[in-house]
Amino acid sequence: MPVMPPAPAWNDIALRYRGQPDAEDKLVTSVVHGSGPDYRHWQGKTSDVAMPPNVVEISEGEARALVRWILRQ
Repeated sequence: MPVMPPAPAWNDIALRYRGQPDAEDKLVTSVVHGSGPDYRHWQGKTSDVAMPPNVVEISEGEARALVRWILRQ
């Protein structure tokens, strides 16, 4: 059985969310606050490991810059 990646590729994220008006805010929230077991928007494409909160490592402004870069891919 193949091992699922812990997260989707940035290009896959960009393709899924491109053009959605609330994509940036939704993804920034996920980067800063993490994703719990109830928010598995990549179910079946990634492992079941939830993304931990990153608020200590990255500011909201840095997260927003990262998300904007991803969405331009």
